[in-house]
Amino acid sequence: MRQERETSDSTHFGAWDQNLFTEWHSRHGGRGVLIYWHIERKSMVIHSQLLSCTASEVAAMIQGAIHHGTEMDVKANYVDTHGQSVVGFGLTRLLGFDLLPRIKRINHIRLYPPTRGEEFPNLAPAMAGRSIDWELIAAQYDDVIKYATSIKSNAASTAAILRRFHRTNVMHPTYQAMQEIGRAQRTILTCRYLRLADLERPLAAAGGAGPLGYT
Repeated sequence: MRQERETSDSTHFGAWDQNLFTEWHSRHGGRGVLIYWHIERKSMVIHSQLLSCTASEVAAMIQGAIHHGTEMDVKANYVDTHGQSVVGFGLTRLLGFDLLPRIKRINHIRLYPPTRGEEFPNLAPAMAGRSIDWELIAAQYDDVIKYATSIKSNAASTAAILRRFHRTNVMHPTYQAMQEIGRAQRTILTCRYLRLADLERPLAAAGGAGPLGYT
């Protein structure tokens, strides 16, 4: 089984109103359909899916990276801003591959220290006001693994699991734990990006980004 990195993104195609799948897409500013692509590094499409214009690109990214129907073992996935989120970082960490996004307004990202009271004077403006809540992750660990296993085994789709957590106005503790894992993973990725030129170049090449690899 080949271990590869891939890129995924959505494309909006205009379509006639008579098409039953045609929808208005606010970001693209027109009516049509949305196709989400997964492309390996030699520019071959390994997976595609038709999405609702209101669907989560994060869910589509995870679903295609895990269930693409080829012999590839995806170890990293490059996406744009719309293909990433805090919970996306958490789920991809649990599923065993790196989420490598270009993030708009990267200067607004907050870094979360691993332990309470740990100080990094040179990074003070970027630091969050608290550390990662490892106790929450430990308390919800069994359920977090249960949902990740459901995605891995295709017992439930990523979109269905995320919808389940958004049915009420109160945030589910398992979802909060996934977010905490995501905050830790996003902090690691941000520090890697600032330190490693070899990581910066692929991110910058993944979609016409700005000077630092981010639009």
